[in-house]
Amino acid sequence: EVHRISTIRPATQENSNNVAEYMAFNSILEYLLSQHLQKQEILIKGDSSLVIFQHSIDPRYDKKWKIKSGAYVPLANKAQTLLSLFPNIKLQWISRDENEICDELSKKPLIDAGIVFKIQPLKGGDTFGNAKKR
Repeated sequence: EVHRISTIRPATQENSNNVAEYMAFNSILEYLLSQHLQKQEILIKGDSSLVIFQHSIDPRYDKKWKIKSGAYVPLANKAQTLLSLFPNIKLQWISRDENEICDELSKKPLIDAGIVFKIQPLKGGDTFGNAKKR
């Protein structure tokens, strides 16, 4: 259900990976809210450093990252509002290598649509990044 909710925005040139990451993050928070889990201790692990460190302390700099500009800003502000409803929530950044299953699942629809990836290696020798249609 969370995955279906997070894919309701059609792909456009105004959308970005940051928009997609925030849509997924907000979907998780909305799901937790719908299950009345606000008082529970919750740990969300994610490989989007932007999402995680805009809402929790980046240990390298001992502060949160600023929400600056871009199509993701309204979604980041919504995330801040949702997070304020969860007093016991913690966010933890993990590397994409530690999040391999989710990373592969997120790329599958693009691969199925014939997108060729160019930067980041995938299993089997394909690469991810500057995507273009085959």
